[in-house]
Amino acid sequence: MKRRALIQHLKRHGCYFIREGGKHSVWGGSEEGAKAAIPRHTEL
Repeated sequence: MKRRALIQHLKRHGCYFIREGGKHSVWGGSEEGAKAAIPRHTEL
């Protein structure tokens, strides 16, 4: 899966960008403060 497609999917489902990490981006969801680290590779 391409990173861009995953980010578009996350946005459509109500997730939001929180911050950039060392080699990843941190995204949050509306469900009880859930967070996920998304690597900055073009192909996931």
